[in-house]
Amino acid sequence: MSTKVSGGCLCGAVVFELEKSFKRFFECGCEQCASLMSAGAAYGFAAEASRITWHRGLEYIANYKHKDKSLASTFCKQCGSSLPSLNEKKNILLIPYSAMKDEVSIGHESSMFASDLV
Repeated sequence: MSTKVSGGCLCGAVVFELEKSFKRFFECGCEQCASLMSAGAAYGFAAEASRITWHRGLEYIANYKHKDKSLASTFCKQCGSSLPSLNEKKNILLIPYSAMKDEVSIGHESSMFASDLV
């Protein structure tokens, strides 16, 4: 059984691999997360930043950081797909479930539905 899972963007410009040691699964339906993901909520999981290996496409990665809030989004410049984002304060990756190419099975630990979490 593999100890790694692969992910990347829709167009294939960005490819990464993660060690299977995830901290937790999350679902957040706050207004900000829903807007960033263009969906009703953001779904993903957290992992230690050292667990990712970028195989290609670093030059296609773009970041958006809100000027007043600790809100950020990482995405592919070519196709706009959401990609893992680094929380620098905690040195943790926030990985959107949609960026995974392999199946990821992890227990659901938290649902957040707040008007303003950040």
